[in-house]
Amino acid sequence: MTGVLPKHVLTRSLAPISRRPLASLVWVLLSAACLYGLAWIGLSLLRAPQVLPDWVASSDAVVYLKASVTPAEEQKIGEELRAWPEIASIHLVTREETHRRLQKQLGSWKGILAGMGVDYLQPSVELTFQASLGDGELRERLLDRVRVLPNVAEILYGNGEGDKLESILSWAERGLWGLSCLLILLFTYAHWGETIGRISISRDELEALWWVGAPEWLIRLPFLVSSWATGTMGAIMALTLFALTAHFLEASLPLPLSALFAIDGGEWLLLATGLTAVAWLLGSLGVLLTVGHMRRLCSDGWCS
Repeated sequence: MTGVLPKHVLTRSLAPISRRPLASLVWVLLSAACLYGLAWIGLSLLRAPQVLPDWVASSDAVVYLKASVTPAEEQKIGEELRAWPEIASIHLVTREETHRRLQKQLGSWKGILAGMGVDYLQPSVELTFQASLGDGELRERLLDRVRVLPNVAEILYGNGEGDKLESILSWAERGLWGLSCLLILLFTYAHWGETIGRISISRDELEALWWVGAPEWLIRLPFLVSSWATGTMGAIMALTLFALTAHFLEASLPLPLSALFAIDGGEWLLLATGLTAVAWLLGSLGVLLTVGHMRRLCSDGWCS
């Protein structure tokens, strides 16, 4: 009896695939297409903070120091700016931290930095203004005072010009979330339709199981296993196509655009885990809703 249940579940899970292989392939491809779109949306949301530099915000500025500045002089400038009441906070970015940031931004292209050292990089100070500082004119006066400090080379300051860009980016992110909801609904619908087709094939067997009082989990488990298999195959196909596309764009586009498509190991793990979880959860939801609905129809005489 030990092997009867797994054999029963496996047989009922694979039966619709063997009877309707073309229809099963269509559902797998549709699932893969939805997951492929979700993968790009996920990457876009991960990359959104990198699109605009910090200094475009009206409350931020980046003060670049001369390449010849010493670590002691860096600390001195940082301490002086930290004491100014108009500045809410500062962050001193050393040459080493600048080098680490460049490596992260370049992704798989970070090898071009090998052997260059950090001496050629400029340290910087990231400023955040007090909210009470007021409009851009007062901030400009403050930055004029910063410009005359020793070892200050350049200041990048958005002066509020980045607000429109941030607004556009915010709306784009909302659009991506809306598109992801649409793809999720389409994916759930695909598994709902797939389950309907499999129920129609197994109608006689299901009718017998329902009327003899078979436990609910025994009825639903084969459909769940079949849905998980479809979702897993769709996730594998989506990730494979996504990896090939991302690699092609990374190799074809110039810097810094190519760096947006450089995906590290942690991001790959996040995308793979997320897509598989979405496939399993939404597939399970579609199956449970469909089988439960068909059970009610059967109780109302649909099976007779």
